[in-house]
Amino acid sequence: MTIEKLTGKVGDVPVYSHIYGAGFMTEQERCNYLLKLDSMKTKEERDAFRAKHREKIEYLRRERGG
Repeated sequence: MTIEKLTGKVGDVPVYSHIYGAGFMTEQERCNYLLKLDSMKTKEERDAFRAKHREKIEYLRRERGG
């Protein structure tokens, strides 16, 4: 899958709009996030990944003042 496909738009809505803190991520980071999430087999894996990602974004928000 290409970055353009993963980070493009469906109508006027960005494909990555459901990613928590997507605005703090580069296009490549959003693509990697979606690919990694898609490769996980269980809900528990995905939930743990999302929780860790949320912590990372909260840290970036504090660092950057967002």
